[in-house]
Amino acid sequence: MTKHYKVMFHGLTVSATSGTPGSTANIRIRGISSITAGNEPLYVIDGVPISTSNVGSSGAYSSLSSLAGLDNNNIKSITVLKDASATAQYGARGSNGVILITTKRGREGNTVFEVNSSYGFQRDAITGPVPLTAANRLELAAEAYYNDGITATKQEAIDALLASSFADWDAAGRPEGRWDEAVRNDGATIQQHSISASRGGDDHTFFASLGYMNQEGTVVGPSFERIAGAVNISKDLTPNLTFSSNNSASHSIQNAFLETSAYFESPRSAKFFLSPLNLPYNEDGSYNLFGGSLPNPLYLLDNNIYENRLTRVLSNNSLNWQLTDNFSFGTVFNVDYQGYNYRNYSNRNYGYGAPTSGDAEQYDRTNVFYVFQNFFDYKLDLSDDHVFNFKVLQEYQSNRRYFLGGSRQNFADDGLYYLDNVGTPNSVSSSFQDFYIASYMGLAKYSAFDGRYVLDLSYRREGNSRFSRTNRWGDF
Repeated sequence: MTKHYKVMFHGLTVSATSGTPGSTANIRIRGISSITAGNEPLYVIDGVPISTSNVGSSGAYSSLSSLAGLDNNNIKSITVLKDASATAQYGARGSNGVILITTKRGREGNTVFEVNSSYGFQRDAITGPVPLTAANRLELAAEAYYNDGITATKQEAIDALLASSFADWDAAGRPEGRWDEAVRNDGATIQQHSISASRGGDDHTFFASLGYMNQEGTVVGPSFERIAGAVNISKDLTPNLTFSSNNSASHSIQNAFLETSAYFESPRSAKFFLSPLNLPYNEDGSYNLFGGSLPNPLYLLDNNIYENRLTRVLSNNSLNWQLTDNFSFGTVFNVDYQGYNYRNYSNRNYGYGAPTSGDAEQYDRTNVFYVFQNFFDYKLDLSDDHVFNFKVLQEYQSNRRYFLGGSRQNFADDGLYYLDNVGTPNSVSSSFQDFYIASYMGLAKYSAFDGRYVLDLSYRREGNSRFSRTNRWGDF
């Protein structure tokens, strides 16, 4: 399946590093503020569509899904809509399906505490291609010499190689640099803990939770950590008027060490690019800082910084007024705040930061989404055999995105990591984007004979400010 991606550039700079003639050049693109896939489903939490686009700095480093801030222990149910039922109710945004998520709420009765805790280990399901050893390379190189007529026999080719490019390896006792083993994290831990409390009475309910998660990557370096909390309440203000508020907040930290690329700094790709003639460590246990365009990723792991941070706050507030037994009015106001920060530091002594005496970059992106809904519900119960449900809804969504970022190079000393410690500015940029969605929807459902026969009808008219004024509205 072909996937289409949208890439937004802010303050773009490109740097390239290459080694000896014939080696592959490494290119790093800096300053990409986000990459989002164009075939994602629409996520709806507690009846309100939310933003789920990934946030990241570039296609090389790992990105963070905005859904990563949602604690799965707070989810009550998940429903999937697809095909016409999704697009009819949610317009163009539902063309790739809709995921309906309902979070937990309080239950009537005394306070109930729930504790969940898990701790485990994970590893790659498959090892993938096994890299050649130094001995394998010696044998294949000797065969190539012999087949090309450079030497009269294969043994002569082996002797020639052992006297040249393989001499140091042979003199050292033929050690093998097993990069696949050096970067592997067999005991990658994953732990998740949460505690929640719920309570309810005749006119109120209450639910609160606090959770923590920590997950290591299956190679050294990458990790993910999150703390999340939620408070959901409902209260009958009058016998006919109910107020409810669902609120959640989370803070996630990710060590995004080039997990989504084949760049030579990445521990994931080390076994494919690094020669087994280069050992990860010296005899004294220090890092082996061999030269060339392929640096030791283990040293960079301890001396570079690749960090994603995402703070997300969701607040969904509603009022429901029961006008009659069968007729009600509701209004909803939802705020989705996302604060994203990416920070990168490449040390000035070794690796791709060495030619510029070190470099650093930082990007901040703030996304704020507002959703307003007003709706009427009506139920017509002719008998147990024939039930009609009608709903009309008006929705307005505002989306605002703010971006600020910059990069600099030339550090004066070690131990300095931020832009104000760097001598030479590279780039600085800022931007603002906004768009708005308005829609009107009508739903009708007919159920007969205890749900044996069901007919659903829906109509939605939706307008999006990202289209031209003459082609802004569509019918579903």
